[in-house]
Amino acid sequence: MKRLRVVLNFPAQLWDKIDQRLCCSLPYPFRLWWKRLWVRTNEFHPSLNIDPDYVARLGFVERDHYHRDLERRRSLAHQRDLDRTVRTVS
Repeated sequence: MKRLRVVLNFPAQLWDKIDQRLCCSLPYPFRLWWKRLWVRTNEFHPSLNIDPDYVARLGFVERDHYHRDLERRRSLAHQRDLDRTVRTVS
């Protein structure tokens, strides 16, 4: 049973690695799009880090919008991570 769980979990682990790689290696307009595509359940995912290349190109209003959106996605990921931890402990 344990081996079956490992085999079935492999595609998810592979997808996580691909997702983390894409969050860091795409050119900045596509990288931002990829990061905003969905909110990850892991609050320490690279998509929730500030992208200094992108922020350097923004004006004041756009930078404020970017930081608010990042904070929203971080808080959602934090809540999902807490919910997942509570379900695991229970």
